[in-house]
Amino acid sequence: MKQRIKALLAASLGAGLFSLVAQPAQAEVKAQVFQVKMQLSEANITQVKLEGLVQNTEALPVRGIQIKLNLLDPNNQQVRSFLLEPFEHLESGDSERFSATYLLRDYDPLYLKATAEVEYTPTSYLQIADWFLTQNWRNLEIWRIPVNPEVKTQERDRIETALAYIEKVEPGRESYEDARRKWNLIQYTYGKRLAESQAGHEAILRLSNVEPDTEHATEAQQLIEEQRYATIFRRAMQKAVDGNLRGAYRQMLYIPNSGAYAQEAAAKREVWLKDLKDSRVWLGKIDPPAKLSKDERNVWLRRNHGPEGYTTSAGNSGKKLRTWWYLDYSHYTFDEQGRLINQKAY
Repeated sequence: MKQRIKALLAASLGAGLFSLVAQPAQAEVKAQVFQVKMQLSEANITQVKLEGLVQNTEALPVRGIQIKLNLLDPNNQQVRSFLLEPFEHLESGDSERFSATYLLRDYDPLYLKATAEVEYTPTSYLQIADWFLTQNWRNLEIWRIPVNPEVKTQERDRIETALAYIEKVEPGRESYEDARRKWNLIQYTYGKRLAESQAGHEAILRLSNVEPDTEHATEAQQLIEEQRYATIFRRAMQKAVDGNLRGAYRQMLYIPNSGAYAQEAAAKREVWLKDLKDSRVWLGKIDPPAKLSKDERNVWLRRNHGPEGYTTSAGNSGKKLRTWWYLDYSHYTFDEQGRLINQKAY
């Protein structure tokens, strides 16, 4: 889609002098004519020389920049208009000088004013995110969007890069609601794929990013519930294989004494506890009081174990959020000021 804007600055000249007339900033890509020179070359023919500048103040590059110059008389009536050769590409923050010579016939006054209009093809953060998701490397190359080599081979890197571009859409922008919908959809669909491929830990972290009261929030929570105990069990087993027997034992404590994985978890805890004691590994507090209910037991364990780590995400305010995770996948999300935004405790 072509965007068209009028120049913010016009220049005029009479008898060899030029003046600059500034107008309020309105556009993201600005063209200005800052000098007009007129010279009578021969009878009834006036040579007009113009110089100016086009600048991209958008946050993203633009392409196909077409500048139209308008010559106006002292009464602001258009005398002539003509197009310059297009600029192929203009990076964010860059500017390019332009100049043109035009022969004007049958124009008597030695005064002209020039304005400029610009048409250009923009892109958007959402469009760039789609290019990463669909692996459209050709468009990314044409628009000169930087691509890390890992992005071409790793789906997770592609997802994270796409999300990072979506997060750049600021609140108040026309596309902001679409950006939030896309952000939540990516979190949900990628989390669902991870769950289907038995990558439960990453799936839960991803699905938990789906914002409450959005289109896929209910399905995301259902998937988490389906995955949680199996993921706790598998993650504990993997920690044991990796040599982190203390971490494995502490994580397996969050499997309840009844229900799925209860017998297997109890058997593993018994074997691991003996090995840890034989190795004189300090475990900290691992024996919740027997009188506690299941929920109270988890609270007791979380308080004594502390969070395992944190992840970051973008909130609907456009600010970065930090989510602290516990071994049972309970989590607490805080904004940049440390205020609790939401929580999920098991």
